Amino acid sequence: MFVAPAKTSAAVAPSPIPQFIVRAGTSNDVYALLKDSAFRHSNAIERSTNGGASFQRMGSLPISTFDLRYEPVISQLLFPTANVGVAVAYSVKSRQGTATPLYLTRDGGKTWSIHEISPTTEIQQITTTTSYLYAITANCPKDRCSSWRLERSSLSALNWVSIPLPPKIAKYDIGLGFTAFGNDVWLNTIDQVSKPYPSYLAISQNRGATFSVSVQPVLQSVSACELQAVSLEVLWAMCDDGNMQGQIPYSDDGGRHWIVKDSTSILSSFAFGSFDPVSSTTAFAVDGNYPDRLYLATNGSTAPRVVASVLPKRFPLTVCFVNARDGVVLVQGIGGGPNATVWSTQDRGALWRRVLQ
Repeated sequence: MFVAPAKTSAAVAPSPIPQFIVRAGTSNDVYALLKDSAFRHSNAIERSTNGGASFQRMGSLPISTFDLRYEPVISQLLFPTANVGVAVAYSVKSRQGTATPLYLTRDGGKTWSIHEISPTTEIQQITTTTSYLYAITANCPKDRCSSWRLERSSLSALNWVSIPLPPKIAKYDIGLGFTAFGNDVWLNTIDQVSKPYPSYLAISQNRGATFSVSVQPVLQSVSACELQAVSLEVLWAMCDDGNMQGQIPYSDDGGRHWIVKDSTSILSSFAFGSFDPVSSTTAFAVDGNYPDRLYLATNGSTAPRVVASVLPKRFPLTVCFVNARDGVVLVQGIGGGPNATVWSTQDRGALWRRVLQ
């Protein structure tokens, strides 16, 4: 069931369009990045402190005119805690080389400071814990990039330390799977050159200082599986088979062993959709084959079950819950229109209410 706001006859100014919806660490907060219909005028941050039931405008990212060649401008938005957030912009070129701007907030998105690791460091992707920021980077002086590596910095004061990637990971470093939790860091890649094309997983338990590397046959993907750690023991992996679907393997021993449910489960044939691991015992999913169904998974051994319906004639782009009941979905119309909107539930999908448009 869903409830839409009542229509009025008064003219209404165009609303900003939601681009990202992210959970803030383990808090009850949800953040949204909105792009104004007049793109050059707003990259606004809105915050919910009640699990998505309502949002409040906080501030705007200080995007420069030079950055506006790209749409969207931001490639990643992460809030590792209730107030600390990091946004990654698309890389820009200068006479020195290529660098990736970082935007950092410590007050819930009201104000943002601009940083870069160096004038010649390009960021492929980032991940965070409550204390540390990690980045997969390359050195890009002039027009050439090389030496992919892991960078680590404390979130309390940005001070980057460069760490070499393990050899097996460095050899196939394009599109790494990448996550962190506590002091642990996980990296995933796949050999795309030599049969049987093994998938490698590197695990560090000392913030990336050293890694152990193993072959993980279950983690098969066209490049690397997208990793998400929800504790030191529980991880999920989204593995793309190249046909708009793939598998979602699960580990409950810190990534040392992985399983995937048999072929009768959506975890073994997950189509283009959204998967949201909320905690060690709760993960929500919307499978692209059945966009009107909200699934709940408690682990990788038990098949997910349908717990609610999602919005009719809309396709969920992002599912974002803060607990087993409260959450939001970022949706658009079937076929790509109309513009994306955000809907909230406080009863695990029994009732949906539009909160951002």
